[in-house]
Amino acid sequence: MSKNQMAGKYISSINDLLGLSIKPQPIYQSKGLKTHMLKSKHYIALKYIDKISEILEKPDYILPQCMIYPEINWTECYMPTKS
Repeated sequence: MSKNQMAGKYISSINDLLGLSIKPQPIYQSKGLKTHMLKSKHYIALKYIDKISEILEKPDYILPQCMIYPEINWTECYMPTKS
């Protein structure tokens, strides 16, 4: 069994939002992502784990931090900020 599964594909239209130049390519999800999220207490993000493919295919919102810091974990870009 593979360690990772294809979660989606990077779409080039994201380049304009992030100021990048990345060719479309597969994005893989680690088999251990759910375990990592539980251990790291990313409970809010956990409910999105089954929607990763959908989020990658049709992102509808990217927080400014993602544009300023493109190396940020993309999952965190979809999480509400704590007030």
